[in-house]
Amino acid sequence: MDVDFPTDVLPEGTGLLLADAYDAEIVRMGPETRLAPARRKVIVHKFARHAALRLQALRDPRRPPLVGIGAESDD
Repeated sequence: MDVDFPTDVLPEGTGLLLADAYDAEIVRMGPETRLAPARRKVIVHKFARHAALRLQALRDPRRPPLVGIGAESDD
């Protein structure tokens, strides 16, 4: 949220970050929600694959992106 935003309209049970163009401050931590192990594994693998593809694109920008056979969908 912007520093000028009226924070009293926000629910108390949610997290709150105040930020401007240069800095941010955590005012309240939000509730921690844990993912099921299978779902967490899928998310970590998607994140890692996406990061690897971005690094590959930086390393060799002329190579076409890996799509099609064997590529995971973005669901």
